[in-house]
Parts: sequence; structure tokens; C-alpha cells
Amino acid sequence: MLTLFFNNNDDDRYSYNSFIYEIFQTSAARLQVISLIASVGMYAGSRFFQSYFAKNITPQTLPVTIIKTSTVAAVVSMSYLWLVSVDVDKASQDINKNFVIAIIITILNSIVGEVAFLPSIMVASSAAEHTSIHNKSKCVMRWGILCSAIDFGDELSDWLLVLIVGALGIDRGNWAGLKTLVLICGGSQLASLAFVPLIKGGKTRETNTK
Repeated sequence: MLTLFFNNNDDDRYSYNSFIYEIFQTSAARLQVISLIASVGMYAGSRFFQSYFAKNITPQTLPVTIIKTSTVAAVVSMSYLWLVSVDVDKASQDINKNFVIAIIITILNSIVGEVAFLPSIMVASSAAEHTSIHNKSKCVMRWGILCSAIDFGDELSDWLLVLIVGALGIDRGNWAGLKTLVLICGGSQLASLAFVPLIKGGKTRETNTK
């Protein structure tokens, strides 16, 4: 349940990326650089999580880790407001300044976003291990189902996002509602923390399947 609902929070990255495209549509090179930085940032985030979080996380501390990383990610996502406040019609006049701002936002959100996402995978792994240490096939199957729940949560988020974007009237040439969308998405990420108590900590249960 947690892997489904926790990942079913609205994501403003798609609308933000469309906004970025409109700002830098006359400079394909800048768009490529931003995309590359996002990929590198995600890799850096995963390595950072592996080095400084993963080794020290236990089933008991996992809920706290999720609360901390998700809260930081929600706060960092507010940095989108820095750029979406730009007047698109005048964006070309300050294209270099806007490019620097976009790079900073991309670095922050790609790294922190990845660090906030990976605990969900740990939840799936922990829950799968609770199935049985004697039946690896059941453990692997449950892990796959839980990871599918994460993907399905993302799909639900996309469906809800379409409705919200439509309600806010966000479209090419009309980005007035983008600030509101950023706030809604940040709020939904914090609201998803209400499902953290669903995490079951403790030692892995050993079930004799013989």
C-alpha cells in the first residue's frame, strides 16, 4: 500500500520541462546541457544515497529516512518558483541568467529527487524479505509486485496531473498557473508522508516452508 500511495503524488517536472523548452527553444544546445546535467545529477544522487544512507538504514530507521528525504525534496522543489516567475516573452533578453538559474535548479532537484525516491525501493526490498527467507521465489515475486506498485503510483500521479494542469489552464503561451502547480505538487509530496506509518519495521520473519 505504501509503495502505491507514497508514489502517487503529483509531479510538476513535466510541466516545468515544457516551460524550460519554451524559454530556451531558440537554443537547442542549452536544452541538451540541462538534460545532461539532470541525468548526471540523478546518478550523483544515487551514488550519494548509496554511500551515505543505504549502509546505515535499518527497518527501524527507514520511516525516519523517508520523512527527512521527502521533506527536503519538497522544500527543494520550491526552487522551481525561481524560474517559472520569468516572463516568457522577455526570457530571451536574459537568456544567460535564466540558463544559470535552470542549471542550479536542475542540479538541486535531480540529486535530491533521486535521494528521496530510493527509500521507496528499500521499502519494497524490506517488505519482500519479510515474506520468507526460505522461499526466494516468493521473495523475488513480491519484490517485483511492490516495484510495479511504485510504477503504478507514478501512473496515477500522471493522470491526476493532467486533470490539475487542465483545471489551472496551463498551456503553451499560458503559464500563469504554473506557480500554483509547483505549490500543489510540493504539498502533495508532504501529504504522502501520511502513509509512512504503513511501513512495518522489525526483523525479518523466518517462515519454515518445509
